[in-house]
Amino acid sequence: MWLNQFTVTGNTFRLESFQFYMRTEFAFTNTVSLAVLDANGQTLVSGVLNLELAASGAWYTITLNNPLTFNDGQSFSIQTGASGIIGYPAGADANARVPNRSFFFDRSQNRYVSLGTIPGFGNGAFLIRAVGTLIPT
Repeated sequence: MWLNQFTVTGNTFRLESFQFYMRTEFAFTNTVSLAVLDANGQTLVSGVLNLELAASGAWYTITLNNPLTFNDGQSFSIQTGASGIIGYPAGADANARVPNRSFFFDRSQNRYVSLGTIPGFGNGAFLIRAVGTLIPT
């Protein structure tokens, strides 16, 4: 599993959908688990979907049936997970504009670890986008 953390600043934000980039490599199915978590790691919405295959990678858009609203100063995370058959499913940018907000679940430590701990990804970020409407406060 991998996730990005987001913090709302200066506005209210209505999360209506999210996008993420992943590749399915040589898998025959693409079952993904998805969740939006609050700042305390509590699940606000979650689901499991079967998505199209993309051996070389593709952007996926997930629309929330009931948008979530976050106020100025609130944080949330978007978590994605794929089958263990896929070795390296998550798309990542090695030189992100917003580093230190991406984490992957390390089973050996039983916790999320910063993507920045992987050599070459010190300023990295997973390709996960929060999509919605900014509402002036």
